[in-house]
Amino acid sequence: GMTISRLKWLHKLFESFLQPEVPGGPAPVCLYPECPASLNKEQMRALVSEVEPNLSHAQFDARFKRIDSDGSGMIEFDEFAAWVHSSDVRVAGASTIKMTFEEIANRYQETVELISYLHSCFQDQMPDGVIDGYPSDPAGLSKLEAKFLAGIITPGFDPVEFDDNFDLVDAGSRQKGFCDFDEFVELLELDDLPAELRDRFEDEN
Repeated sequence: GMTISRLKWLHKLFESFLQPEVPGGPAPVCLYPECPASLNKEQMRALVSEVEPNLSHAQFDARFKRIDSDGSGMIEFDEFAAWVHSSDVRVAGASTIKMTFEEIANRYQETVELISYLHSCFQDQMPDGVIDGYPSDPAGLSKLEAKFLAGIITPGFDPVEFDDNFDLVDAGSRQKGFCDFDEFVELLELDDLPAELRDRFEDEN
């Protein structure tokens, strides 16, 4: 499985590679699952290079053939998500290469100021004397502390869902049982942030 935030980001990435039916036409959208869009092989090659840049042409061709089970030469969003899941691609950034605040903000379409605020909360939850030097020198937060902080930031969050999502993120984490800041943001349901908090940072821009 994947976290909801990861699937949402993958869907936005998938949509960004869709091409208008006519040059200069309106940008197409993928209304999966009711009205799914699809990418051809070369569009998929460009897309996969974004999440798996070290994949060779031969490896891509082999995986494309396996995912394109009906031989149509077109890949829908669920097939792309299956590709990423089966490849164990770390779309949140490799454990040794962390996204900047700006990159995180762009990924989730939030303001850098809001991401910086979330990081200040993350730092405040650290044990005494521990400094999170994210992104160059990250310090992970334990599952218990991350869960406690998520409950404060997003009141009404589902603790069972958090546990399930933490296990998914932890499978590729730098330090088992801990999450770095980018992984913590992935665990949050940002849509559930209090309206007054979101308004505060929107008003500053």
